[in-house]
Amino acid sequence: ATEGSNLETVSATGVTEDAVVSGTAVIESFLIAPNDKLYVLFSEKTSVLAIDGTAKLCLMAEINKSTGNPVCIESELDSINWNADTSFIINDAVQFDDAGAIYYTGLNADTGKNILRKYVDGVATMLINDNIVISDFLVMGDGSVFVTGDTASTKGSWTRKISATGGLTNLATEKANFLQMFPDKNVYY
Repeated sequence: ATEGSNLETVSATGVTEDAVVSGTAVIESFLIAPNDKLYVLFSEKTSVLAIDGTAKLCLMAEINKSTGNPVCIESELDSINWNADTSFIINDAVQFDDAGAIYYTGLNADTGKNILRKYVDGVATMLINDNIVISDFLVMGDGSVFVTGDTASTKGSWTRKISATGGLTNLATEKANFLQMFPDKNVYY
């Protein structure tokens, strides 16, 4: 179709209609943050207005609940790293802290670099540098992040904790193939 999407709205009276009123969009996933903000992950980059008002090819957007309009928050990445490996319990590719900040990892195909970002209130923050390859990450309610992976230049593996303020703590000199928070609120790897 020249306009529309695979997303339908249902009114209180049961009337359905296409949620996209101009352009086209194929939605891969919806995400609702603990602060009740709504995000959409597109199946492919889609033209969306950015915070500065310019149109960008966008992979992920925050939906303005009062207007229903998407605002692009991720235009650099080509894909979000949804984990296909089911041999281990692997955390979601998009996670939230208790305040509603969104954390996600993905790939920039132009550079071949993995990216781990935190986005909150219009500000995106890189949590790793270009020399890092992420295997898995786990966001805690307080905004701290456990991460496991490798350093590309040295091929050294590690498991680390990034504090909510950005401080880095090395936990192990090996990559964890399991990284989970258990019901006792402790993280196990």
